[in-house]
Amino acid sequence: MSAARRYAISGRDHTGKSTICHAVTARLRAQGVDADMVDEQSRRSVALAEGRRGVSTQMDLFARTVVVELEVARSSAVVVCDRSLVDILAYTDLLPPDADPSDLAMRRAMDAFAEHYLATYAATFLPAWTLETMEDDPLRAPVRHLQDDLAAHIERRLAPYADRVVRLDTQATAVDAVVAHILRDLSGQRGL
Repeated sequence: MSAARRYAISGRDHTGKSTICHAVTARLRAQGVDADMVDEQSRRSVALAEGRRGVSTQMDLFARTVVVELEVARSSAVVVCDRSLVDILAYTDLLPPDADPSDLAMRRAMDAFAEHYLATYAATFLPAWTLETMEDDPLRAPVRHLQDDLAAHIERRLAPYADRVVRLDTQATAVDAVVAHILRDLSGQRGL
């Protein structure tokens, strides 16, 4: 695994995660930190754009997320991730059980891998607020009704890593809080 430090902004839809990620990455770069960002992979999913939301689609998002995070980590000291595997797992948890044995096998494989991979994030930040929803967001509209359940599944999935979960209580200070946390973490890593 790369020496890069990975930080994720996770949680329910419409909290401004992408905006926070962009602002944090820019602020870190302005302070001389070798930082890059990983975009939310669901925005690039052809399957989701076509309305396919099954376990195989989630497995595709899962694999893409890992690959992209590790690729970016090879060339940057800090990686800011817009969402993480925990979000993908939480959405997978909300899918109805499928009788197809391969779906069950994919769920088990994702769980087993994630048990170890989630521990490699230096921190996962969870915004506590929700912004006004965008009615014309075709990716999010089909899952709007799942957001409370999604948040509960994310919390459950992150429970074993509670020491690395940072709750963001105020939108106005979220970027400052994330940047400050990352800078403290990096200075601790360097022994400063």
